Amino acid sequence: MDVIDSAVDPLRDFAKDSIRLVKRCHKPDRKEFSKVAVRTAIGFVVMGFVGFFVKLIFIPINNIIVGSDDNSTYGDENLANVMMHQPSSGFFLSFF
Repeated sequence: MDVIDSAVDPLRDFAKDSIRLVKRCHKPDRKEFSKVAVRTAIGFVVMGFVGFFVKLIFIPINNIIVGSDDNSTYGDENLANVMMHQPSSGFFLSFF
């Protein structure tokens, strides 16, 4: 019986904690929702700029390390050439 209790007790505690959490939760009012939405949007923008500037800095460094010829632009006609110079981190990530 101790084995069953030791397996059921954590589940019972989790269920109690979950019920207590749901009872304490409330629907945000318009002001609280707008605060959360604005802060989330600011976070997305900041993270986008950070990613953009990191990529902006590392593209020239990558070109210096890997070496680039005069035809390696980021246009559609040279996409295969650009993909050859990118590190192989998967199909989807090779476009970025």
